[in-house]
Order: sequence, then structure tokens, then C-alpha cells
Amino acid sequence: MGTFILLLLIFFVVIPVCRLLWRGWQFHRRWKDATANLRDAYARAYGQQTAGDARQQPRRKKKKIDPNVGEYVAFEEIHESSSASSSAPADGKGNTTTFRAESQIEDAVWEDVR
Repeated sequence: MGTFILLLLIFFVVIPVCRLLWRGWQFHRRWKDATANLRDAYARAYGQQTAGDARQQPRRKKKKIDPNVGEYVAFEEIHESSSASSSAPADGKGNTTTFRAESQIEDAVWEDVR
């Protein structure tokens, strides 16, 4: 009778617990491999070095906007002699700098919303 209870205990308790532990270990191993693969893919996509790529230098990204476009255009001051001149010498040598004031430019006409 004791042998029969021992066999029942092995078949209905020990074997299912061992299977459960085995499945848990497999799940943990797959989870660890998947996160390592994702970490490596992210590092390759964004140019970061991983432990295996220590000898490879990260690529430098090229600028998307040309520095001569939009707000990046260099400022140039325009001097004209046909406008009003300043009363004090600008360069200390007796030469005066002349300039012409430009009217202000508006981008849009504003209306009050009520």
C-alpha cells in the first residue's frame, strides 16, 4: 500500500511540479534572449556600441538641414551713401557710416477674435 501511495505522489505531484519548473526556466531563458536581441537591435539602429562591437566606431550623422537655409542664413549689413548719416564718427578716423532705415515687414494681418 505504501508503494502505491508513493507512485501516486510521484505521478500526480512530483512530475507536474518538475514540468512546471522546467517550463518556467525555459520561459526565463527565452525572455532573456529576446531582451538581449532587442537591446542589440536598438544599439545597431542608433549607432551605439555593444560589447561585441567595441572596435567599430559609431557613424556621425549628417545634418538634415543645410546651414544656408531658413534661419541659418548669415546676416549681411548693407551700407548706402544716399541716406542720413550719423553725427559722430563711427570708426574714430573721421569717416561717418550711413544707413537707410527699412520699414517693418508684417507676416500676417491680425484680427481680434470675439
